[in-house]
Amino acid sequence: MRRSLILVVRRHLMHTPAQNEDWEKYRSFLSEYESMLAYARQMSTQLVGITPEHKYLQYAEQILVKALAHCVTFRELVIHLDKNNVLWDLSSLSAIARSIIETHDALAYIALENVTTEERNFRIILWEYHDTSRRLKMLTAIGSQDPQFFEMKANSAAQKQKVISDPHFANLNGNVQRKINEDDPPPYHLSQRERCSVNRINFDFYNFATMQLSQHVHTLPYCIHQFFHFRAGSKEALHLMAMPIQFTLPFLARTIEGILLLFPGKCESPSKDVQNSIELWSHILESGLKTTSSSNSVTP
Repeated sequence: MRRSLILVVRRHLMHTPAQNEDWEKYRSFLSEYESMLAYARQMSTQLVGITPEHKYLQYAEQILVKALAHCVTFRELVIHLDKNNVLWDLSSLSAIARSIIETHDALAYIALENVTTEERNFRIILWEYHDTSRRLKMLTAIGSQDPQFFEMKANSAAQKQKVISDPHFANLNGNVQRKINEDDPPPYHLSQRERCSVNRINFDFYNFATMQLSQHVHTLPYCIHQFFHFRAGSKEALHLMAMPIQFTLPFLARTIEGILLLFPGKCESPSKDVQNSIELWSHILESGLKTTSSSNSVTP
């Protein structure tokens, strides 16, 4: 059975060269990604040893490191033109791309959005309460008797009380309040559409990018159908392999912009080429696909 599966995979990954212009377009996306990633890694190195004054800045630096871990692994999975016998793993790339987008979601909510100190503190408490609550549910499901489990329950109850007693709780919509009261707190009190609006992100683009990536993450008929019609090296396959890169670039660009704003003067400025790439992909994230020129458009 295992042998036959390997043969099937090999048969469907036979190399059929795409045209030079297709490879050049792919190279341009990959080059931009590598340049921005190299700069983001440089930023992270320059932030080492700095003690952030506020908790949200501590989280921001840690989220950056998590995003970079995803980005480095992502880079290892993309197609390298100088390597042979590379597996064209669209599903894994899409899963990591989703993770990169999610890190930006958290960074924006916790640290980037322009809110009062009081609201930022409330967001952190709610976010932490959501995390503790989820871990408690997992441990409860396996009947954990670890002493730390009971400490976590007490900690979760204290976090819940902080959330409910905070003045911002009264301003939450009824559905969010109900979830918190039922020990099922969301990570964010704002909807995805609201968070996109606040962060200058085109909601239709965000929705399309995350849904398109999810189609290749989950084992559904669409994903399976494409896998068995996937020809590594063909124009169509190369186009699909470029898709996760294109969807990752706008959020990597915004993450870099955000860290530069949060830690002014702590990081060297990007090169002109990297700055141009950051501005371009940030603009795409804000404007979406409908108003983007065909030369720079991101397509499924």
